[in-house]
Amino acid sequence: MTLLLAAAMAVGTAPDFVTRVQPRLVKAGCFSGACHGSGSGQGGFKLSLLGYDPEADYVAIVRAYRGRRLNLVKPEDSLLAKKASFQIAHGGGKRFGTDSGTYRMLVSWIAAGAPYGSGRGRRIERLEVAPLSIMAPNVSMKIQLAVRAHFSDGSIDDVTPFALYSSNDDGIAQVSDAGLVTVVRSGETGVTARYMGKFAVARAGLTFAGPVSRASPAGAFIDQSINRKMSWLRLVPSADCTDSEFLRRASLDLAGTLPTAAQARAFVSSPDAHKRAAAIAAMLETEDFANFWTIWLLDLFRTSSKQIGESHLLPFANWLKDRIARDAPFDETVREMLTASGEADANPAVNFLRQDSNPKLLAELATESLMGSRSRCAQCHDHPFDSWTQTQYHQFVSFFVRVNRTETGVRIAGHGEIDHPKTMKPVVPGFPDGSASNPDHSDRRAALAAWLTSPSNAYFARSFANRVWARLMGRGLIEPVDGLSVSNAASHPELLDDLAAHFARSYSLKSLIREITASRAYQRSGVANTVNATDDRFYSRALAAPLGAYALANAISQVTGAPDQFGKLPLGAKASAVFDSQTESYLLDVCGRCLREGSCDAPNPAAGGVRQALHFLNGPVINAKLAAPEGRLRSLRAQNHSPARIAEEFYWAALSRAPTGAELDFWLSRIAAAKDPDAALEDLVWSLLNSRAFVFDR
Repeated sequence: MTLLLAAAMAVGTAPDFVTRVQPRLVKAGCFSGACHGSGSGQGGFKLSLLGYDPEADYVAIVRAYRGRRLNLVKPEDSLLAKKASFQIAHGGGKRFGTDSGTYRMLVSWIAAGAPYGSGRGRRIERLEVAPLSIMAPNVSMKIQLAVRAHFSDGSIDDVTPFALYSSNDDGIAQVSDAGLVTVVRSGETGVTARYMGKFAVARAGLTFAGPVSRASPAGAFIDQSINRKMSWLRLVPSADCTDSEFLRRASLDLAGTLPTAAQARAFVSSPDAHKRAAAIAAMLETEDFANFWTIWLLDLFRTSSKQIGESHLLPFANWLKDRIARDAPFDETVREMLTASGEADANPAVNFLRQDSNPKLLAELATESLMGSRSRCAQCHDHPFDSWTQTQYHQFVSFFVRVNRTETGVRIAGHGEIDHPKTMKPVVPGFPDGSASNPDHSDRRAALAAWLTSPSNAYFARSFANRVWARLMGRGLIEPVDGLSVSNAASHPELLDDLAAHFARSYSLKSLIREITASRAYQRSGVANTVNATDDRFYSRALAAPLGAYALANAISQVTGAPDQFGKLPLGAKASAVFDSQTESYLLDVCGRCLREGSCDAPNPAAGGVRQALHFLNGPVINAKLAAPEGRLRSLRAQNHSPARIAEEFYWAALSRAPTGAELDFWLSRIAAAKDPDAALEDLVWSLLNSRAFVFDR
């Protein structure tokens, strides 16, 4: 083939590199992190990860090393084609055969002169997948996805063989390299197709064994959405929780404390039909609520004296606590934190931006804590599982480059830019949704704060609605909660939209909490039935979770009556008043508090498990409190209460209920037979504090 013919073929129907050739090589694995897409490439040949930088990739393939990888005169002899098809030795093995469509397209592209583009400015605009929803009739049935790419010139390509596929949960649905979905158990999950940086998500699953329901969903919007999903999946919900279960659950979730034995008895015996709503309303106005949720925000913002100094931690925590207590609109709180300047003594809000002097780390803190989105992957390359591009990452960082951290505050510089690592030119501030910011604004942060807290923002309200839902329900509608991305579908998309809209109407944290805790989904029992025993994400039953460090520490002290000493705080201060994660506390360390040296979203490996169990079984955490002279057990014994009365008191204190007849009989017989009744009573309390019913919130 002559060069003149090749040049002629480059116009018209010849395949172009960007939209035809490169996606097939990406599918073949040439651009993967394990191959030439790694940070250093392979064998002196480096490509961008999953083809995020087609211009650089084109140069690497066509022009690098004087074009040695292509043979325009004899395309079949091109090094690129022969290595990938393993006609000659290739460290990456055989990526496709000479009889494949990928090989034929690659050779025809080289024969056409290896054109970069089509000449028509052809760009991908969106990706669609079908079917959008797959409900398999039985286990192991296979369903083929179909994926189509829509381009700016109006053309549509069937890219099913060349898309990349992944399942959000392989335990429910698996997807092959060719887009063949196999459902392996009851449930539902997202299956994602990726092509040229665009994503499309289908949902795949299998119904449970419950009866078909044709009843219309009842209740407010939360229960309507949950009930629709349960009906579609043929899930049978568990019964409502008992009054004692509700009060204990709500008190731990909202205030981080147990109800007192007297409060639990009064609540259970009350005939008031509206007592649950009244209890929630009362808890929301307590100092315990404000303290407990302040710690949640400090964990979320990763704020400790190690970052901002001991003298600045408490003012910042008290500023947050005041805003939580009076239910100040949360968007205002975030805007103040993002735009604050001056001295920390006069303006505690500046401490959010005092946590680091590196603008990249500040930008990543903002995206992860305020948007629920992990952007840091995009620092070096386009995000492989999200829509963040490398350019968008640096555009977002540019909002923080003029923030100067001082010893005592924050000041804003009048100049300062960040260069794009590819172009080495200053980056204009911009947002991850593609919209641009005014680069001439005197303080760029004002534009960022306005964009971020806008009700139309795709991240902010959704992220916080999802986080609060996860905190109260045991699992987020999107998991993990800092994983909001185009490839990570919500279990209940409509519900997440409705929760975000509800939150965005007033940005009232208390209103959002009140709405969730009022739902039957929240007030459901954790006892499974024969149908929903394996349900772990559709809220047909309450999902149990281990108590967090602060609630667990509070609960132990409340039940035993033995106060704790937390650093310089007064003896008897509650764990939920310990705002600084650096405050010395053996108890909180054993319970697995987050030290805020990184994200607190991931489970703390020190929480729960064998380490905590061993400390609880035979360590000072429990034993010292049981023997404390001022403790509840010693006090009850000193008042000569009967063993039955003592047992009942501890059951009410620990579990917010009376012991069952069998439980009471067991302990009374054990105490009566013991040579040391006091030791037997200590065993009773020790057993309660080590029981699953105590260390879990459901």
